[in-house]
Amino acid sequence: MPPDALAPTAPAPSGPAERRAPAPPRRGVVISVAAAAAGWVLPGLGHLLAGHVARGLLLATTLGSLWLGGLLIGGLSVVDRQADPAWFLGQALIAPSLVADRYRARLVAQHRAAHPDAPGGRLVPADTPPFEPSFGRARELGTLYTSLAGLLNLLAMLDVVYRPAPRTDGFRLPGATP
Repeated sequence: MPPDALAPTAPAPSGPAERRAPAPPRRGVVISVAAAAAGWVLPGLGHLLAGHVARGLLLATTLGSLWLGGLLIGGLSVVDRQADPAWFLGQALIAPSLVADRYRARLVAQHRAAHPDAPGGRLVPADTPPFEPSFGRARELGTLYTSLAGLLNLLAMLDVVYRPAPRTDGFRLPGATP
């Protein structure tokens, strides 16, 4: 008797409930990382490129609104790498924050060059700065909203890396509606 004749065999599936659905297709690592990078540049873009249109539009709308809401509440001064480096780590998880920080730093440098007699080189409303600096609660809330948008974008980037590609073979789970 051959040695494998005594090995137990798995019974064949007998009904539709025991059949397993085919595994969803996986994207390559390079494509997943490229989709995550696209999601960093513009929230939701990675999901759109990966074929998850509804999820991409939802992320673009919500994260973009949260980030822009933070800028509208606190102004351009909420994105400040030198003044708030810990908060900027969260803000930098959305690429437009880097652009906003560079633009703000350029405006401040031009203002300081034009007004060398400003006290401590700080922007104060009496010096007519190029943008209205925010103070107090408005600055705190704007910083919080933009940082929260960046941290949520990190979750979205991880989601696009590990989410399977959408099915194109028409397979649906039993009982699923079209």
